[in-house]
Amino acid sequence: EIYRIVGLPVPEGIAEKNLLGDEDVLNVVHPQDRQPLYEARLAALEGKAPYNHEFRVSRPSGETRFVHVMGEVLRDETGKPVSMIGTIQDITERKLLDTLQRRHQRELEHAARLSIVGEMASGLAHELSQPLSATHNYIRGCIRRLQSNESDPAAILDALRLASTQSERAGDIINHLKEFARKREPVACLLDLHQVTREVLLLLEQELKKNQVVVTLIFPPGDKTNVVMDKVELEQVMVNLIKNASEAMQDQKTREITIHAEALGTDLLQINVADTGPGIPPNQIDEIFNPFFTTKQEGMGLGLSISHSIIESHGGRMWATNNPQGGTTFHFTLRRNADPGFVDEKSEVSTNREMK
Repeated sequence: EIYRIVGLPVPEGIAEKNLLGDEDVLNVVHPQDRQPLYEARLAALEGKAPYNHEFRVSRPSGETRFVHVMGEVLRDETGKPVSMIGTIQDITERKLLDTLQRRHQRELEHAARLSIVGEMASGLAHELSQPLSATHNYIRGCIRRLQSNESDPAAILDALRLASTQSERAGDIINHLKEFARKREPVACLLDLHQVTREVLLLLEQELKKNQVVVTLIFPPGDKTNVVMDKVELEQVMVNLIKNASEAMQDQKTREITIHAEALGTDLLQINVADTGPGIPPNQIDEIFNPFFTTKQEGMGLGLSISHSIIESHGGRMWATNNPQGGTTFHFTLRRNADPGFVDEKSEVSTNREMK
């Protein structure tokens, strides 16, 4: 079977050969996968780990195939390995299907982000109009001073500095929006969840003010809020949960969102986003993460489903509960420690405004 998978002719005396140790077979294993395959086989022979490994092979025709091997080492009465029995499977089609599913998931995530941007367009236009108007007024003031021959360089310099600050603020809003909306491959990084959450709140500031929503953040101090995740995907999850909470409370007298992060041991952080809305009907709470399920008149039914998939793809889980005092809390967990190879890419964007 292995010779058929790797595209080699079956040699004579095959029954006497150690197939995975055969030099012809090893020669077609992808160069980057040879050492890991050798180490996996050695660990199994030494009894350190089960033999369960995936690798690539490059057929003589130039085609690349994905292979999965799983086996058990047979030992004599002294514990010495004498042979290995197991299975080998060509999993190329499954790998291709997984790739297509991931690509489809990325497309859905991007479509959902564009939908969010469209929903926030009015608030973002107002958010941008403030620094742009301030910049315009400062510059017009400088022009008037110069035209009237007022020679006060210090006052003009101060006005230009203020104009520069406001233009930078507008640029930050636009760049953040562009980064959030653009199509890209996710990159897992070490992020400060507290800082990312505050940036999301700034992005949603106008909508929260319009709905008269008060947001409270409860985070542990220092680097205890560091998590491993793609930044844009983390922002997408937080935007979905905060927007949903805000919209759920539109008919409520009290409109409060509490975002509480707490450490679970040394490896996990649990984030809880609680609102004071009407809660979720008990018969729907198990359906809310299903694709296209929505209680909104114009909702896509993708936000929670995508958020759930994003969290699971980063090794966490997401669920929802109704609060005893009313409202709903969405919970999710994320890893706190970075695996080797992850990029430490803490955001350097400063936030000069406090959420009230």
